[in-house]
Amino acid sequence: MSRFTDELDPRFCPLAMELLSQSELAGVPLRVIDMLRTPEEQDVNLANGTSWTKNTLHLPQPCCGKSHAIDVCPIALLPKKGWAPGHRDWHIVGAIGRKLGLKWGVWKKNAQGVIVNVDWGHLEYVEPLRSDITIATMGES
Repeated sequence: MSRFTDELDPRFCPLAMELLSQSELAGVPLRVIDMLRTPEEQDVNLANGTSWTKNTLHLPQPCCGKSHAIDVCPIALLPKKGWAPGHRDWHIVGAIGRKLGLKWGVWKKNAQGVIVNVDWGHLEYVEPLRSDITIATMGES
């Protein structure tokens, strides 16, 4: 398991660094828990219940062989049970991440629409939509 920023996609690394910086400025300093994982490390995480999918962006991505995901925890929450899910610090981190264009958490809803399986410390790089692509519609030439 790596914690080195050189193992983040080069487009993601400055955003992750900005997340750490802005969180500290907001009074919520973070510890990086995980970035790039090997498939074997992911299998261990699946077996021990700390991950839910084999298709994680922590694995080397085809475009660059680097991670598109980072797991963090507010330092103040590290000693708390389960890192204090739902604590206000998580919402601050999530708001900063979303403002930077990152996807925050793994939000899944059950059949009744209730949020389940929130991964409070997980943030992902989201490929920006390209505005320089023109899409032709049917019938255009």
